[in-house]
Amino acid sequence: MQYIPHVTKILSPLFILLISFLAPKAEASPLKVLQLNFNSEVLLDDGDYTIRDLRFNALVNWAKQNSPDIIFLEESWNYRDGKNIAQALAEALGYDFTYRINMGFPGLFYDGDAVLAKRELHLSEERDVKLPHSAFEFGDGKKWIIEFGSVSYAVAAKLTEANGRTLYVYATHLLGGNDMDRGDQSMAIVQDAKKWISTSGGDWNDSDVIIGGDFNSNPADSGPSGIVDSGFVDSFAAIHPGDTSCTDCEVPSEPWFNPFTLVAGQVPSQASFSANLRDDYIFAHGLRPYESTIIFTAPIGGIWMSDHYGVWSKFDNDFSLQTSMASHDAPEAAIPPTQIIAVTDEQFQCTDDSNCDVNLPGLEVSGARGITLRNLSKFYIRFKMKGPGKIFATRHVGLNPGESANFSFASIGQYGFEIENDVVDEDSEDDVVLHGIINVSNTGY
Repeated sequence: MQYIPHVTKILSPLFILLISFLAPKAEASPLKVLQLNFNSEVLLDDGDYTIRDLRFNALVNWAKQNSPDIIFLEESWNYRDGKNIAQALAEALGYDFTYRINMGFPGLFYDGDAVLAKRELHLSEERDVKLPHSAFEFGDGKKWIIEFGSVSYAVAAKLTEANGRTLYVYATHLLGGNDMDRGDQSMAIVQDAKKWISTSGGDWNDSDVIIGGDFNSNPADSGPSGIVDSGFVDSFAAIHPGDTSCTDCEVPSEPWFNPFTLVAGQVPSQASFSANLRDDYIFAHGLRPYESTIIFTAPIGGIWMSDHYGVWSKFDNDFSLQTSMASHDAPEAAIPPTQIIAVTDEQFQCTDDSNCDVNLPGLEVSGARGITLRNLSKFYIRFKMKGPGKIFATRHVGLNPGESANFSFASIGQYGFEIENDVVDEDSEDDVVLHGIINVSNTGY
């Protein structure tokens, strides 16, 4: 066949255009981000690593199923073989990571902030930003630290998105003593991001930044509201405007109560509650959230993941992506409420001068919120429980007047407990032991 060059020149562009039209379009690749305060304080009641092992394995399995691109961790405690939990998690998932110890004590425990990212995001330029109103400390920040008060850092890194754009990410845990201090700490992160972008030759107005963390604040407080006023989007609020859901859900009588918010024997103490808070956030600048869900609102892998629920947000500027409107990953009614045992002065009254034993009504428990003991008496009380399986997080506790503690059960069966008073009023001779039986028909785990 005779070669006709001018026809080839005409047909080639048409052929290329036709192929490009018929070829399947590349699927959108949303950026999936998890924010989780992983909770360190149970270490004193977890000498055998039961809780930490359960949580670690559950999070590894969840991450393998859901494939987060970025994970922000706070209270990322020390784990087996002297590793920070962020390091162990990154190794299990094949992620890059950076972390910084905030608080702790050598030989006991540490907690810190961490960023984990898929390797294709090319984590680089790791950065630790000490925030205002932090106490003096010394140590390398990776293996040890000794601090003289609350210390707050933001851990940061550069990532490279699939489209080649630079993404600046920060993980933080704000421990400022009041709302104004936490507002200053939040603004310090924003100012650091602006300075970093400028020195990298970027334009703030055309830059992608994500800040994830535990802000110990509600949305209207200075920290979160200041970040939003600086041009960031609160991912959960953007998808669920007006939703007042909590991530730190510590009131036992209200919906979404998380029993690990009232775990006994923690340092610092978590034996009291005041309100439900949405402490945990994923803020984005330059990226559009199209889904955001409060997750781990039910146990997974046989354990509550933390004393905080996580935030799971997805970002993409493709407006054709379908938006899920689910605010939580489990229905509110999926887990029965906790059974509350209220201990009052009247229960410690004896009718004679001898020691008294009092039998309390039996309790039926069916669910992972277990029981919550509330000391409404004037006495310091000691609580002990016996039964056939693991009790989270401990089997015994001492509570001052006004304090509370939760106990949840890993195994069904019958559990017995006793409550003994230690008299606060020296003029009283009351010495009473309260006895009770709990029948656990369904653990919820």
